[in-house]
Amino acid sequence: MSQQLISLQFDEQSFISYQELLIALGMRRKGGLLRTAVEAWDAAGSPLELLTRRNFRVDSSPDRIVTVAIDRRLFERVREVAARTGSQRSDVLRCALRWFFNQRGLEIAFGPLVSGGGRGGSHPLTTSDTDAEGGAGNDALSGPFALFTPSTQQGVKAFRASHRPSFGAERSDFEKLVGGIERLVKDTIELHGDIPKHDGYRSTGFAAIDALYAANAQYKSVENVKAEISPMLDRWFGDGPAYPSFSIQSLLELYRWAENNEEGLSSPEFLAQHFFRNRSRIGGRLKADALRDFCETLSVAHHRIPGLPSPLNTIEDFDLLWSLPNADRYGDSIVSLLRQIRGIGPATPRYFLLLTGAPFIKPDVMVQRFVSDVLGRNVLIEELAPLLEPAILYVIRSHNYPYTVARIDHLIWRFASRRPLTDN
Repeated sequence: MSQQLISLQFDEQSFISYQELLIALGMRRKGGLLRTAVEAWDAAGSPLELLTRRNFRVDSSPDRIVTVAIDRRLFERVREVAARTGSQRSDVLRCALRWFFNQRGLEIAFGPLVSGGGRGGSHPLTTSDTDAEGGAGNDALSGPFALFTPSTQQGVKAFRASHRPSFGAERSDFEKLVGGIERLVKDTIELHGDIPKHDGYRSTGFAAIDALYAANAQYKSVENVKAEISPMLDRWFGDGPAYPSFSIQSLLELYRWAENNEEGLSSPEFLAQHFFRNRSRIGGRLKADALRDFCETLSVAHHRIPGLPSPLNTIEDFDLLWSLPNADRYGDSIVSLLRQIRGIGPATPRYFLLLTGAPFIKPDVMVQRFVSDVLGRNVLIEELAPLLEPAILYVIRSHNYPYTVARIDHLIWRFASRRPLTDN
């Protein structure tokens, strides 16, 4: 029987809920849970008591679109229900997913997070002040499960334990990661007095170069590029080794200057050969070429992402961005925008934003190794950010550490790659 593709786009909060159950069930593909839910809903007679006909305002993030192939009969069933009830197909899919969760004592809430008996705008991975201090009566290690109402917390844990016995009913992924991070930070402080600083920049141009040339390469190659270009930057920018004037626009001006080279080369070819002195490739093309697209996309991001306060050029622009209450949402939107560039994977945009001060991790193989070891299973690159970032935030807040997410991510990277855990 032929199949039809059907898609559902999630808001950020709901997608975190969905992913957590996906991980708990051990499903490797995002569509597996949605297909299971729709098929079960259909087999039960297509109940519609949870159908809501409304427009959901969601970011156009490709990362939160779940697409599955279902058989033609089921596709026609969804379409027929949508037409009969005056709904969209996505409304029917949400109804099926709600019903599937509801049958297991769980709740998935599309739209704003339900918190404290009312609807609030807080981010699903944040905790209240009482939670952060381990106040009585709270499930302090709820992590992403804070998305569910208190009455369904135990249902989540029971559901997960019954479907994935290797998780253990006692400790969730979140709890295991919190424990692993706490041990690493505590042991490092006891041995060295502090944890190492991370490689942030006061130059957005340097941050972009680092992020692109670190992709699929040993970090030594980034160090070589920095050594090649630093003497020239010393001559062009008189503001010290941090080069704060070397911005995204400065880098784009360099590309424009290189267009009129006497060798007749394209500006990426010319700069790869004479400036970066590195001809490595990503996505089948020179990294110097991808870097230009990366910077051009950043320079117009404020036109393509509603609400961005200003163009993203200097480090001061990013300082302002990360100070906003909804900075993480803007960060996710920037990641989604940059990932549309050919050759740019999930790690490079997050790493660039991390280098500018974002509360992000870099989802690379070393961090993947650490998380997999702590959880005792193979963890996909795509799972790292939603698993690790809330766990790091919890550790920072619960211990009042004077650290950032990026700095603890850097400690994890050093530990997993067997590098020294001290700057001395």
